[in-house]
Amino acid sequence: MPKTLNLIFKNSFSNTMSFGVTVLTTLFLTPFIIHSLGDSDYGIWVLIGSICGFYGLLDLGISSSVVRYVSKFIAIDDSDNINGTVNTCLFLYSIIAVFILIFAWVLSILLPLVAKIPTGRESVTSAVLIVLGASLALSFPARVFRGVLQAVMRYDIASGVEIVITLLRALSIVVVLESGHGLIALALVTLAATIVQLCLYSFFAFKKYPLLKLGIGFIEKRKVKEIFNYSIFKFIASLGDVLRFNLDSVLIGAVISVSAITPYAVAQRLIRYFMTLVSEIFTVTTPLYSSYEAKSENISIQKLLTNSTFYSALIAFFIAAMFIIYGDTFITLWIGAEYSQKAYIVLVILSISFALALAQNPTIVAAYGIEKHKMLAVITVFEGVVNLILSIILAKKMGLVGVALGTAIPMVITKAIIQPVYMCRVIGLSWASYFKDCFFVNVLIAIVFTLPHLAAKRYIQIDSFYQLVGAVVVSSGVFILLSVSFLSVEQKAFWKCRLSDLKGRFVYRAGDGA
Repeated sequence: MPKTLNLIFKNSFSNTMSFGVTVLTTLFLTPFIIHSLGDSDYGIWVLIGSICGFYGLLDLGISSSVVRYVSKFIAIDDSDNINGTVNTCLFLYSIIAVFILIFAWVLSILLPLVAKIPTGRESVTSAVLIVLGASLALSFPARVFRGVLQAVMRYDIASGVEIVITLLRALSIVVVLESGHGLIALALVTLAATIVQLCLYSFFAFKKYPLLKLGIGFIEKRKVKEIFNYSIFKFIASLGDVLRFNLDSVLIGAVISVSAITPYAVAQRLIRYFMTLVSEIFTVTTPLYSSYEAKSENISIQKLLTNSTFYSALIAFFIAAMFIIYGDTFITLWIGAEYSQKAYIVLVILSISFALALAQNPTIVAAYGIEKHKMLAVITVFEGVVNLILSIILAKKMGLVGVALGTAIPMVITKAIIQPVYMCRVIGLSWASYFKDCFFVNVLIAIVFTLPHLAAKRYIQIDSFYQLVGAVVVSSGVFILLSVSFLSVEQKAFWKCRLSDLKGRFVYRAGDGA
């Protein structure tokens, strides 16, 4: 068990690091690329990027099925089924890749005709579309080998590859743009990064699972059905997410005004970072659920879900509290005071609702891990439809607050109530005990932490990012001390043991180095 826990901590930490590097790199590169390309070429880059973003739906949930089935078959030492799964997924992704290449070629002809591309940039736009199409086509097979690494619980290696590729790509972009090159060079850098990523993923996948083999003979027709029976509901859930998150801007522009999109988008971007962070921390447990399910270890599934949810709630409530306490200050310093008031109200509403929903993120991970995610897909689509209808109704009466409430209300009902009750029933866990063990203490901690901070805000003036960072560090320390004081005796003993292991390992390595 300690070995498994150490793997979870290491994988969660590496995922968080990868996420942090991506966010910081994006924040650094965005203004640099804008100033290097200019408004016209950067507009073309964003337009093509938005189009390419929809290609992600073509994954069809196949990457999730790689993690699910490879980890399951590793648990029962079935290499034949593992090779069948991997090769069949590669075959399916190859078909998708060919489709992407054809579509990119067709789009390269049509887009300059239908979009208002600046005169003289039509051929450049077409070339960029084709190059990025090739990059996306290669990224799909790479997902299979990344899935293999995740299935063998080596998220740290997969995240390490992501960090290396992100930094190399960022450095290459700076070099080519500083050298006076433009959009096509930018696209070629992206393609080169994808090729290197594919090579690294495949190399480490074969190294960490030596029994992995590639060949046409491993492709199985029955595997296609098995994979799609699993992945189709992941795809349906993705469509539900599109309804939940990607249509708000369109709705605001149609019902309220285009100018109102900006403050909402500011809050929504912060919430997206919130979502990604919590997801990256706990998604690493997916292979464990598959492994426990394959070996019929239901008690282990219950314990893993309960413990994961407790800490997921602790982290989600902490981030939401920090948004509520410092969100208006951060938006003022980041974007400007003129956006702060409208964006902050939206941020508060979304922070509370997303905290309640993301606290339940481990139930989603468990559902995918034990192949009980079909109902969750239905719930997500239902939530997305209700979200859209409710947002339209409330937007007309309450403006941006109505759109935020239209997102928040169905999310809390489905994700924070229906979803966990369903999963507790699936794994034979008392939902009353589940809510008590996972949320009672965390809600108390959040209230005790947040209220005094809000009361103190009126007496404290923060005028710079340096002051804000200092305040956040102090508040984080207070939250940690408060959380420790509320932990149970067993939880305190657990963390004391983990810290002792970490200290022992550090001392050992230091002594070994000496």
